Amino acid sequence: MKDIVLKSTQQEILFLKSNDYIQIKGGAGSGKTTVAAFRAKHLSHSQENLFQEKNIIILTFTNALVDELKTIIPFVHAGYEKGEEFFEPEGKIGLDVKVQTFHSFAISILNRYGITYNIISKNIKAEIIKNSISQLQMIYNNDPAILNQKIDFYIKEISYLKGKLIFNENDYLNSKRYGRGTDVRVTQNDKKIIFRIFSDYENELKSRNLDDWEDVLILCLKTIREKKIKNLFSHIIIDEAQDLQRVAFEIVKLIISEYTNSVTLVGDANQKIYSSGFTWREVGINIVGRTVELKENLRTTKKIHRISQHLIKNNSDFSPEKTSIPYESQVEGDYPILYESGDLSAQFYQAIKLLKTLNLNVNDKIAFVHRTHSGIRDLFDMIKEDGNFSSRAINPKNSFDFNGASDILIGISTMHSVKGLNLDYIFIFDVNDGIIPYTDEKDASIDIERNLLYVSITRPTKNFYIFTNHLNKSIFKNELISSKDLKIDKIDDILF
Repeated sequence: MKDIVLKSTQQEILFLKSNDYIQIKGGAGSGKTTVAAFRAKHLSHSQENLFQEKNIIILTFTNALVDELKTIIPFVHAGYEKGEEFFEPEGKIGLDVKVQTFHSFAISILNRYGITYNIISKNIKAEIIKNSISQLQMIYNNDPAILNQKIDFYIKEISYLKGKLIFNENDYLNSKRYGRGTDVRVTQNDKKIIFRIFSDYENELKSRNLDDWEDVLILCLKTIREKKIKNLFSHIIIDEAQDLQRVAFEIVKLIISEYTNSVTLVGDANQKIYSSGFTWREVGINIVGRTVELKENLRTTKKIHRISQHLIKNNSDFSPEKTSIPYESQVEGDYPILYESGDLSAQFYQAIKLLKTLNLNVNDKIAFVHRTHSGIRDLFDMIKEDGNFSSRAINPKNSFDFNGASDILIGISTMHSVKGLNLDYIFIFDVNDGIIPYTDEKDASIDIERNLLYVSITRPTKNFYIFTNHLNKSIFKNELISSKDLKIDKIDDILF
């Protein structure tokens, strides 16, 4: 990685108050994560407190983001002066701070006090929910529609309840669904039924001595309160803050120093891809008058930028103020392409054919992404069978290592796990209704599905390629092609 030099608008963030909460908002490619790392370095280099030694942590959402931050950290330096255009790096290059996901931090607290947990598998979780639904369908002879949703809906709703620390029915009935649709889509009677499923699920977890990942955060919060743990960190920087749950912010409020109260929140509402469903005020955070925004897109080509804006403007909460602008020296770039192909196998072989025509080098960051875990497993199997290219998992929790005939490396990932990453090329497969978007276009969560596609197409610096089955196209296609910067290529899948 070459030396990193911050633009003047980015430099200003380094000098914001260090004794209260601040928010850094910015669109895809605006350098939010880089600025977060530089702010951590600036605070470490310049801030002293009479009552507490400096102890800084950067918390984020995924392991892939932790890895991305670790590629930036060796090049971070101090030396910027407020209002000065030029700078001279000062002190040691690099950043000596903790970088963790919220869950890894929570696990470290539990381990410190010998508190054990036993994570439930996805299959058992689905089994418990299906059993509860079957029992409720026998009770409700009229078979309410809320019991006919996909399993993923109930999993998300359970995560929402636990993330918001809601454990009784009345609190759930009175909760507002910020960013998750309205109560017209999920009625009060629906909520009562959902809460029955939630209660059955919780009871089964206890009887089987199992925990889910929300429980890990809840156990961490409980431990911090019981052990009266406080003042762990003088400064906390939270990357991708828009997707965190209330329980995570309750933890932050307890572990931040009472002497500094220094928390930097970094995020972008257009990249919200999980249904956390809260407002800053609801979690007791006041950032009125303490929000700065990075508007310039420094990553993608101008064509990619314009296409992304055509897509995201369809969100129900979109406003012109959320529109980012391309950096003046950005290149126009090649045309991104949407291929109308056949099934996943046909899409894959078109992608391989396309890869062979690109002028690639071994340092190019290439990703094959799919909405589902089963989809990325299928892609990995096809890469092995084809044998031309090497592969690895972008999310370190997965194992997709394969040494092919070429040194060109393909990263394999779900769409969720590329969030926050910088890539050169991205290939997005099965952009079809029922996969992406996973839900119906009338569903309240359609904006989150659109955000997920927006996040994916704004990762690359060079180009993106979308593959769809011509028999089952995505509703997002028309939104994308409203931009004249996207080319459409129709393929006869019989050829493959």
